[in-house]
Amino acid sequence: NYAVNKDEVIEAVWWGYGKKIGSHFPVVLKDYVDYSENYSYNPEKAKELLAEAGYANGLTLRMDLPKNYQEYVNAGIVIAQSLKKVGITVDINIVEWAYWLSEVYVGRNYDLTVVGHTGRLDPYALLVKYLSYGNENYFNYANSEVDELLEKYQSELKDSKRSEYVKRIQEILANEVPALYIQDPIQIFVAQSDIFGFKAYPINIYQMKEVYRTK
Repeated sequence: NYAVNKDEVIEAVWWGYGKKIGSHFPVVLKDYVDYSENYSYNPEKAKELLAEAGYANGLTLRMDLPKNYQEYVNAGIVIAQSLKKVGITVDINIVEWAYWLSEVYVGRNYDLTVVGHTGRLDPYALLVKYLSYGNENYFNYANSEVDELLEKYQSELKDSKRSEYVKRIQEILANEVPALYIQDPIQIFVAQSDIFGFKAYPINIYQMKEVYRTK
């Protein structure tokens, strides 16, 4: 996290159209908390931590990137260049999506990867990926407090308490960083001036049946 300049990645890969984040939660949801500066770019600090961990002379890791998602491949290349500056050599392995699903997501057999998570507006559906015994936890992350908060969220009916649980989970993830959280993408839509009825949603859903063109 200290080794990678998120602003640089967003600019290089997404032309600057991204909202920097520090936890696994989209900025459009009401319980979002901004932890984007928790680990600001500090390569010297990254080198210090590597040395403390016993890797003063560096280490080599493999990064599996899904070939049919070019933006993730591009992001992986930029991240690998940043990691190299602090002593981490990254061997990039471009893989088919089927391989990524079976080996990375299901098999959890990987060192590094880059991918996006979209299509979820329910906080639990987003954060259940960090449930230690959950099938979606390909991060191999385990935190007993997070487990407890997710379990309590499921049975809690009071919205204010649910909000409290979600915010606390974000705080834990932002501090423990089981992943490098980069950005929440900014969507851009272009239409001719005679097109009406199009509605944008915060997930990848496009209802075209109400779109029409004026004469």
